Amino acid sequence: MLNDQIPTRAATVTPSATVEQNGAALYIGGDGNVTISPAGQTATVQFIGLRAGSILPVRFSKVTAATATNLVRLY
Repeated sequence: MLNDQIPTRAATVTPSATVEQNGAALYIGGDGNVTISPAGQTATVQFIGLRAGSILPVRFSKVTAATATNLVRLY
């Protein structure tokens, strides 16, 4: 990964089907599932069984639902 592709900012995430929360990766603070809209797509994708302390390296425009907790988007 090139330095200009490494996220330099972070913000907490509240899942929403309507609010755009663009990110390059998602930190998972507590175990669970996360549903996102990948960047450039309207369809959603659900990631099941994510573990606390992991980072999901995927570009997204929305986090639409989550049972995982303490989510932080990196952008």
